[in-house]
Amino acid sequence: MRASWSLGFVVASVVLPFFSPWHFQPVGDWVVIAVCLFFLGIGFVAMHFDGDGEKTSSISPAFIVLLLFSFLQFSRLQYNLPFSASNLFLCAVISLGLAQFDIVSREYLLAVAALLVLMTALLQGVLGFVQLLGFAPSAHGWVLFNPGSNDVMGNFGQRNQLAQFLGWGAVSAAYLYATGRMGRVATGSAVLVLALLMSWTGARLPLAYGLGLALLAWFWHRREPQDETVARMTHALAWSVLALALMQIFNQQIDSLLQALGLPIHVRSGSDRLLEAGFGARRYIEWSKAWLVFTQHPWFGVGLGGYAWHSAWLEAYGGWPKVPESTLFTQCHNLVFQLLAETGIVGTLLAIGGLLFCLLPYFRRGEQTAGNLLLISIAMMLLGHSMFEYPLWYLPFLLMLVIICTLSPAKGWTVQLSGRFRQVLGMSVGVLALAYVVTGIMPYRQLIHNFAPLPENTFQASLENSKRSLKLAQLARNPLWSWEADLSMVNYLQPDGIMRDLQLELAERVARYQPFPNVLIKLSILRALNGQAAPAKQALTMAIANYPNYTPVFQHELARYRQPELKPLQDMASKAVAAGAAQGGNTDAGRLAAVMAVAAPVTRKPMFGGL
Repeated sequence: MRASWSLGFVVASVVLPFFSPWHFQPVGDWVVIAVCLFFLGIGFVAMHFDGDGEKTSSISPAFIVLLLFSFLQFSRLQYNLPFSASNLFLCAVISLGLAQFDIVSREYLLAVAALLVLMTALLQGVLGFVQLLGFAPSAHGWVLFNPGSNDVMGNFGQRNQLAQFLGWGAVSAAYLYATGRMGRVATGSAVLVLALLMSWTGARLPLAYGLGLALLAWFWHRREPQDETVARMTHALAWSVLALALMQIFNQQIDSLLQALGLPIHVRSGSDRLLEAGFGARRYIEWSKAWLVFTQHPWFGVGLGGYAWHSAWLEAYGGWPKVPESTLFTQCHNLVFQLLAETGIVGTLLAIGGLLFCLLPYFRRGEQTAGNLLLISIAMMLLGHSMFEYPLWYLPFLLMLVIICTLSPAKGWTVQLSGRFRQVLGMSVGVLALAYVVTGIMPYRQLIHNFAPLPENTFQASLENSKRSLKLAQLARNPLWSWEADLSMVNYLQPDGIMRDLQLELAERVARYQPFPNVLIKLSILRALNGQAAPAKQALTMAIANYPNYTPVFQHELARYRQPELKPLQDMASKAVAAGAAQGGNTDAGRLAAVMAVAAPVTRKPMFGGL
């Protein structure tokens, strides 16, 4: 197919969603997903008008891998919720559509992508500068911020995600310069600003990105020394790497200079944080947990979304050294280990094998073009980031990797699949995506309004809470919102009330995929009141081991009950609070003492770590 403005909507679905400042519990990323699906839906509908009545279709390896992986997950749905499998199928349809565009359209897509990525990276950088200067709280909710700090994170809400996206911007600027779409001064200035902001995020991974970009630029230039476009891009990338290194090395001097000019800037660069704390001791423990989960479920894993419960249980009973963070680890912070734990050997071989099949052809002789250097550079940052966190669990980042794999030089196939069938399929998926967004607005508003109950100090408040819990129960019947509605309903549970069996069933179900502190403490109480003494202690141990900051809250919650079944739990909580207080209370030593008062003793060493 020819170049089309529909491609612009596909790129917009990657770069625009993260401008959303709305991240409300219990659906913190719904607006990001909704914006992504909105632009994808428009793009699919627009592609309906691009077909030329072809009798055959081009099939990329990425499409085959995504289709097989989605079918694998459809056959093993977690909690009867097909979100992950549906997203993978959506990505497969995107790959099918993109594979039909000709070489002219490919260049058009790359130019549009580079321009939009650079523009949005600079705009996210502006938001980061606003955060750094402390103006974000005055932005009336349009700019994210952490109370009490000036963290640079853009509206991504996370420093490493912003740093990676700024890296995309630097590579995009190099591509636009190489293809004659940006001048030398504009490119140099943009790269300098992006490198400075990457340093100010305090992220450590940009150091690895710089090394990766240097190696890729060297390889491309060595393979195509006579290609002027490649030479211009490698020179621009060399400047990017140099600028990044200088900003990291001289970060303190730059801060001092800006402070002398009256700007209240004082931040640690990624190199400063790396020297202070390495890459994070908790990651090694989570990798070890994921490996153990894999060895216990080697073929198909525990299913997508199943790692959180296993991580929480192993934190209490796994016997690893403790690095308390009072955070639920739904991911082990490594793509390979996460795939092994949740999809087993079958899913991991399919995913990693598919990635290699799509990405290795970029290094084949004769494929060293400026456009391919742009794509493989972004893939390097995405996959490098995925070795320490989980960007691919965010739909826009996953879409970018799908685009890169679909545009790969890997040889595809031509099959007897008519253009009309593709149009109907794309139109159907696009309409469904738009329908999900439109019909999801009211449930989203209802969830964030009803997530937390009112303090029941008046009859009117109690009546309002009853109405809210009833609305949540009705919403829980909708499979598209049952996860979030169930989690919200747990906040309204009164374990000493009637219908304990139903309450226990709800708490057990929610804890299996969202073992948050409130869920675990109520699960513990309900188990105890239902005569399950040992499982009740297990749930409380998990709560304290994973959320030591909440231990005084757990103690206070348990103290409300006079039933004798709760006495062992009250003693456990008191013991943990006393142990923590003896070591300083709300300090690292105090949290560690509280955890070790109830958790299993240390009997293991983490992978790769020296704890």
